[in-house]
Amino acid sequence: MQGMCVGMVDALDFLMSDLPAEDRSCPPSDASLKQTVQVVIKYIDERPERMNESFKKLAIEAYARRGLGGRIDGAMSSRVSTTVR
Repeated sequence: MQGMCVGMVDALDFLMSDLPAEDRSCPPSDASLKQTVQVVIKYIDERPERMNESFKKLAIEAYARRGLGGRIDGAMSSRVSTTVR
């Protein structure tokens, strides 16, 4: 399972960097994959009531809300909620 988690975070990092600037949410260029995974896991661990939700959705939220280079607003959070399952 850990390998899948790392792979998903790495893929999200790659894909997020290709989004339009207003939706982009990427880790700082000097952040390692390990650091990015740790931030995502910490974000999810702090929300045990949401453990049954999509890992991908929660990882994108972590990117946007945990200072991984992005921002979160109503538009972004509604797109995350409706498009990521």
